[in-house]
Order: sequence, then C-alpha cells, then structure tokens
Amino acid sequence: MFSNIGNVAVIGDLNGRVGQEPDNITGDVIDKQLQDNISFINYVNDDVFLNRHSEDIKPPNNFGQRILQLCKNSGLRICNGRFGKESQKITFNNKNGCSVIDYMLISQNIMFNVINSFSVGSFNHFSCHAPLEVDFNLTVILTTVA
Repeated sequence: MFSNIGNVAVIGDLNGRVGQEPDNITGDVIDKQLQDNISFINYVNDDVFLNRHSEDIKPPNNFGQRILQLCKNSGLRICNGRFGKESQKITFNNKNGCSVIDYMLISQNIMFNVINSFSVGSFNHFSCHAPLEVDFNLTVILTTVA
C-alpha cells in the first residue's frame, strides 16, 4: 500500500531474528524472451543484490520468518550486513544473550542510491539495543507557488 505512494523505509526494533537467511527470492529468473516480448515488464532479478552478512548466525525465529516473508513479498531489503563490517554487528544484548533484531528495511530499487552509509553503533548504559546509524543522500526539490 505505501509503495504506491513512494519509496518505503522501516527502521527500528522489529523483534525478529533473521540470522543469515536471504531476504530475497534466490534463483529468481524470468525467461529472457518473455521479458523482451512484453513491454510492461520492468523486471529486476533479486539476485543482483549483495548478499548480507551478520554476526548473528542462529536460524530465524517466527518473527524473523515474518520479516523475511515481508521482504520477499514487498521488495523491501534488509540493510543490516550489506554496508560493510559495521553494519553486520549485533544490535541487542542482555543477560539472556545477543542477537540482531533491530533493522533498517528499504525499497530495493533505491537502497544503494540514497544510503551513503549504514552501521550499528556502540552499546551504551541507557539501552540493551545498539543504535542504528544511517547517512542518507536525499535530494530536496523546492517548488514555489504563485
């Protein structure tokens, strides 16, 4: 629904562990002849996106499976683990253990166009969640109304 308005970003504590499972459809291809013969298909193969890497190597939990399904269904992609070592870090740590449950999901068609950098910050004594740090490259279009 929101993608009809524009590009989408979801940032925060999603309470789901996705581990290192792909957030895209692997082996996703469309027949080249079909794509060439049907002009309205603007198809981008999911395999063109960089693989994610994560310090969290445990398998996805139920909420994580839902996040992965959301990504596959909507074209959102997980930024964690795609922007260097600082983006692969654990985001949650308490007495019961640590995991990656804080994410930035963004529309696949703009991911590398609008994000200059994405990283997981250092833990502090105010929270058991590490901050997500994002540097966006946004263009502002100013219009005047007469």
